[in-house]
Amino acid sequence: MVFSFDNLGFAYEGGKRLFSSLSLSAVNGERILIIGRPGVGKTTLAKVLTGAAPKYFPGTLEGSVRLDGKDLLSLDIPMRSRFISRTSQNTDSMLLFSTAEDELAFPMENEMVEPAVMKDRVSDLLEKWELEKYRDSDSSLLSGGEKRRLSLAVSDAVSSPVRIYDEPFDELSHEWRVHLRNLLEKSDGIVIVLASHYIEEYEGLFTRMFEMTASGLIPYKAEPPELKIVRASRIDLPHELVVRNILFHQSQKASSTAVDFTLSAKSLSLASGELVLLKGDNGSGKSTLSRIITGLRKEERGSVELDGRPLRDKERKRCISYLSQNPYNQLFLPTVLDEAMTTTRDMDRIESAMALFGFKGDEYVEELSHGKAKLVQALVFYLLDRPFAIFDELDTALSYEEAASTLSLFLSKGAGVILISHDDRMLSVADRVYHIAGGTLYD
Repeated sequence: MVFSFDNLGFAYEGGKRLFSSLSLSAVNGERILIIGRPGVGKTTLAKVLTGAAPKYFPGTLEGSVRLDGKDLLSLDIPMRSRFISRTSQNTDSMLLFSTAEDELAFPMENEMVEPAVMKDRVSDLLEKWELEKYRDSDSSLLSGGEKRRLSLAVSDAVSSPVRIYDEPFDELSHEWRVHLRNLLEKSDGIVIVLASHYIEEYEGLFTRMFEMTASGLIPYKAEPPELKIVRASRIDLPHELVVRNILFHQSQKASSTAVDFTLSAKSLSLASGELVLLKGDNGSGKSTLSRIITGLRKEERGSVELDGRPLRDKERKRCISYLSQNPYNQLFLPTVLDEAMTTTRDMDRIESAMALFGFKGDEYVEELSHGKAKLVQALVFYLLDRPFAIFDELDTALSYEEAASTLSLFLSKGAGVILISHDDRMLSVADRVYHIAGGTLYD
């Protein structure tokens, strides 16, 4: 089997050319990594190959895509999906049904799998990806990592010979990254992984690696990233945020099961200018704790204190920023300038901040890549200038350089930052590390 695309180029309707002259040929059994900075067009390339662009994302397409000589561009999307599939970077956009069981059954229904076989296969996949307890649960309530595992299980359910994975290791704990690596190593056909940066789990996995640029694919050589964090030289009015004896319980009811979750956090502290790393497996409670700290969820008991004084929920929201895993959950307006102007009318401040984050005001948010959208999200909270910030998986879909630069912008102003991350390289720049396991926080 030979899969190829030649001289591929694409420009969104009314926009500049995103990429051109992309060519690649791969044979059965190959695993290929394509690295590229946010906004270079990795996700758009995946959409072009699977037919979503220009079908649902209008634009001008050039070049050819073939599998064993068959012209895939001439096929409609349902027919093309028999040959090539895509796991989306944005799991919220990929998950369409109310339960995990329905998500897994849908692609098999499209392939006309016998009901009895489908039932067994769904059960096997739920067990394989440790999602059995969520069989009948609302998939929208899963953690980011659990949604990622469900989306990968959906990909595992299809049998297309060419599979494209867009940032598949994002939001997964180290254990599940190893699990995914093992899956990719055993995959039949051709595997293409799109990513924003190189992680240690990639070591030895790929037969070839490329860097994607606007004008083509060039060979990529993995180099250990150097993380440089800039901090405040002095902090005039230092503050301390302390979490004490938090207890939270949630019961998610489904058609036949109830999933109970209890979170317990005895103590967590964060001082102005500090970078604290929060680590834990998928579904362990990292995001839930973050939402409680910022006043978006209500604890049953306990307190969040600023300089020794307990904060009410509204006060927490005013002094602690929470940048959620999915930036589109916090971006609602058409352009970058529109989003920035929700924070201040001081155009000098806005223009200076947009320059720091590399944006022009007239850029449309919906046309930005996932990584660029995360930077818009960071831009908005940077302008809000709150003394504390929580970044939930900031380093997903960004290069190490961009993640470090964003953290530095907040820390250099004296903000205290909690970073949720599964990347062990972040350990080298953190002042302190907290771990969550099974809903319990440890220092």
